[in-house]
Amino acid sequence: DVLRNYDDPHWSAYAALTHNRCQNSHAWYLGCDLETEALKTVLSDAAMTAGIQAPALRWPLVYRRRGKHHFIMNFSDRPVAAPAPVSGTDVLTNRVIAEGQTLTVGDWGAAVIEQAEY
Repeated sequence: DVLRNYDDPHWSAYAALTHNRCQNSHAWYLGCDLETEALKTVLSDAAMTAGIQAPALRWPLVYRRRGKHHFIMNFSDRPVAAPAPVSGTDVLTNRVIAEGQTLTVGDWGAAVIEQAEY
């Protein structure tokens, strides 16, 4: 299925974005450069189609889980706010965090949330 054609008078007959389903699989083809928000939409749609929940935490935040511990690391020189992935206690500050609550990670900082119910 052609989802988008090129927005160009010479290339408008050609597919810029396609999706194909074969049995239980999906294939996406992106043959162009998209602006950031449009690319986020395409990737989010592709992840949703595949049954993958796109993470709420994005670069410069990096998220890793090890058992009941959830690590959020900020790889930038400015504080970054994002929704907390789980409820629990930040073991670095002893602050109680609710899932979805805005969590601000300082520049080059980290938060380690010990999940309340594991």
